[in-house]
Amino acid sequence: METKPDRMVETATATRLAVVAGAFCLTVAVLLTLNFTKSRPAQWAAPADASPLYSQELADLKARLAEQPGNDSLKEEIRLFDLRVRQSFFRHQDFSRRGKILLFAGLALLVIALKTVVSLRPKPPLPGEGPVDQAVESQRKAASRVSVGLVGLCVVGGALGLFLMPGLDLSPPDTNASPTAGQPTIAAMAPPTTEEIARNWPRFRGPGGQGIAPFDALPLRWDAPDGEGILWRTEIPLPGFNSPIVWDDRVFLSGADETRQEVFCFHAVSGELLWRSPVVVGAGGRDEDLEIWEETGYAASTMACDNTRVYAIFATGDLACFDFDGKKVWDRGLGTPDNAYGFATSLLVYEGMLIVQYDQGGDDDDQSLLFAVDGATGQRVWQRIRPVANSWTTPIVIERSDGDLLVTCSDPLVIIHDPQTGREIWRADLMGADVAPSPVASRGLVYMVQPNESVYALPLDGSGIVADDQIVWTIDECIPDICSPLCTEELIFLLTTMGTLACFETATGAKLWEHDLDGEFNASPSLVGDMVFVASLDGKMFAVDAAREFHERGSAALCEGTFCSPAFARGRMYIRGETSLFCFGKE
Repeated sequence: METKPDRMVETATATRLAVVAGAFCLTVAVLLTLNFTKSRPAQWAAPADASPLYSQELADLKARLAEQPGNDSLKEEIRLFDLRVRQSFFRHQDFSRRGKILLFAGLALLVIALKTVVSLRPKPPLPGEGPVDQAVESQRKAASRVSVGLVGLCVVGGALGLFLMPGLDLSPPDTNASPTAGQPTIAAMAPPTTEEIARNWPRFRGPGGQGIAPFDALPLRWDAPDGEGILWRTEIPLPGFNSPIVWDDRVFLSGADETRQEVFCFHAVSGELLWRSPVVVGAGGRDEDLEIWEETGYAASTMACDNTRVYAIFATGDLACFDFDGKKVWDRGLGTPDNAYGFATSLLVYEGMLIVQYDQGGDDDDQSLLFAVDGATGQRVWQRIRPVANSWTTPIVIERSDGDLLVTCSDPLVIIHDPQTGREIWRADLMGADVAPSPVASRGLVYMVQPNESVYALPLDGSGIVADDQIVWTIDECIPDICSPLCTEELIFLLTTMGTLACFETATGAKLWEHDLDGEFNASPSLVGDMVFVASLDGKMFAVDAAREFHERGSAALCEGTFCSPAFARGRMYIRGETSLFCFGKE
C-alpha cells in the first residue's frame, strides 16, 4: 500500500521534472529563435516575392556582372558565394527541423510531469497525523536530486547537440573560407561554368534547349547497317523515348516498362554500359489508372545533369537524383500525373537547382506546378501553381544581362518567370490544347508553337499581360505538331510530323522555302555548323543547308527507327534508336 512519504517523493520528483522540462523547452525555443533570426536578415529586406535563398550581396554581385559581362573572376566569385548561401540555407533548415522535434518531445514531457504533479498533490493533513519520518524525507530528497540531475544532463546534452550539430553555422556565408578537412572542395561542388555547359549536352536539345551543337562539323557519310562511320553501338536494357544527354565522358539515358524504371550511364568513347540504377516506383505502387500513350511510354522525359549529378523523371511522377557513379542521392514521388497521353516534359538544371514543369489536369483545377529543388538535397526552393492544363513542352532559360528568363508554354498560356524565384514576369493567352513543341529564342524574341495552327513571335521584354498587338509576327503554315522549332539569328526552321521542312525569317516571319522530306518525324531538328540535321521515324538522317535557299547535303541510314532528338558533344553525335544507342563522328 502506498504511504504518504512515497507520494511526497513522487510529487517532488514530478515537480522538479516539470521545471527541468520547462527549462529545456525554453532553451530549445531560444535556440530556434536565434537560428531563425540569423537565417532571415536578408529576407526581411528582400522583395516580397523573393526566393528563400535571396541574398542582397549576391544580387549586388550579379548587378556588377551585368556591367562587366566578361569578368571571369567575378563570375567565379558569384558561383562560390551562391554555393555558400545555399549551404547555409539548408543547414539552418536542418537545424530548425531537429529543434522542432526536440521541442515537441520536451513539451510532451512537460505535460506528463504537470499531470503527474496534479494527480499526486497531497490533501490537507488529517487531525492527529504524526510527524514525517526523517529517514523517508532524506530518501525523498536524494531521489529528487538524482532525477533532477539526470534530466538536467539530458537538457544540456540535447541543447548542446542541437546547437553544435555538424554543419551548423549561424554566421553569414564566407566566400573566402577554406573547405573543412575530409569534405569536398568548393570547386568540386560549385555549379558548372557557362563554358563547361556549352561544351556538353546536359538537357533536352542541349545548352539552352535550342538544339544547336557545340561544334561546327560532323561527317556526312555513315551507314549503320554496314558499320561505315559508326564509332559504336550499344544495346539499351529498357525501352524509352527520351533523348541522350552527355557530360564529359558519360552519356545518360533512362528506360522503363510496366514493372521497372532505371537510369543508364554509358562511356562516351567506348559505348560500354558503366552502370544502371533502379528508381523504385512510388509508395503505393503503380497507379492502375495511369494512362500511357504508345508514343510516350513510361520513360519519355529527357534527363538533365550538371557536373556532379544527373536527374531523371518517369511517367509515374517518380523523380530521382544520382551521382556520376550511379549512387542514388535522393528521390521524390510527385504522384501520378493526370496527363492525357503520359508525362513527357523534360528536366532543366539551372544554377544548382533542378526545375520541373509538372503540368497536368485542366487549366482551372490548380494541379499544374512549376517548382525548383536544390540539386544536392531535393528540398524545394520555390514553387508556383500554374493555371494551365496538361502539356508536353519543356521550359528553357534565356540568359540576359538584365536577368535570366524562364519560358514555359502550356494550354492556354505562355508564361515568363524569374528562374531564381519562380516569380511571374509576364504572360500571354495564346496556346490551345495538346501543346508539345518547346519554345526557342533569338534576336530578343521567343517563338512558340500552337500545334497545327500557328507559330508566334513575342518580345522578351514584356510585363504583366501581353496583348495581341504586341505579337511581332504569326506564321500559319507548315506548323509542327510534335517537333520543336530550330532557330538561328536570321532563320527559323519548322518540321511537321509528315515531313514538311520549312524555313522562315526570324525578323519578319516571311517564308523562304519549304520541302517535303521522305519520311515521318518526331525528333526535333538540330543545327551543326551550317547544316540542319533531322532524323525520321524509320531511321534515316537528312542533312540540309541552314540557308535561305533549300539544298540537301545528303542522307544516311541509322539502322533503327528513332523518336528521339540527337545529342552532340566533342565532334560526335549520339542518337537513341528503338533498342540501341549509336555514336557517330570523329574517332
